[in-house]
Amino acid sequence: MCFTLISFVVANISKNEGQASIYSNIFAMPMLFLSSAFYSLDTAPTWIKTLSRLNPFSHFVSGLHSTIVFDLRGAAANLFILLAFGVLALIAAILTFRWDSD
Repeated sequence: MCFTLISFVVANISKNEGQASIYSNIFAMPMLFLSSAFYSLDTAPTWIKTLSRLNPFSHFVSGLHSTIVFDLRGAAANLFILLAFGVLALIAAILTFRWDSD
């Protein structure tokens, strides 16, 4: 839900398909690289760890990991964080929505 709502925001702020592709890459690439999906951020600088904590994809990956190791408390915490990000994305999607076809 969270990432679908983020894609609604991207669709709302772009004027054509080319811009939508560029904007989705601008949003997606930092989310992928600032999460621990591909590599560990344990030795990363403090500012990157801080950005990682503000990243919804990082919480998604952490929630999947918690589910695999049967840490239901960690999975539930990450789910609630993703729901909070989803609410913020919903608000942003509502604020950027426009009715015109241009």
